[in-house]
Amino acid sequence: MRSTPPGVPTLAESGIRGVAVGDPWYGLFAPKGVPSAVLAAWHNGLDQLRQDASVMGALGVINADPVLSSPEAFAQRVAADEKAFDALVAVHPMPQ
Repeated sequence: MRSTPPGVPTLAESGIRGVAVGDPWYGLFAPKGVPSAVLAAWHNGLDQLRQDASVMGALGVINADPVLSSPEAFAQRVAADEKAFDALVAVHPMPQ
């Protein structure tokens, strides 16, 4: 399955082989220092949205399957992907 927009080459089409960068994802970020009570309220609100059939139906139309993880698990995912992309750029630097 092609996951890039039309006219934009994939990594393999660009000559970069053997690189796995994982599944595309979207996430919500907050500035450093946001009180934990605010983050908890945000997390609870997102969880309520995930339990709303109309919201899930609309997301299903675009094949989105939301996952609500803890802030710690999300931070680990971001760090792992950052490490993977750092390695990719080290081997295949962007042209200047």
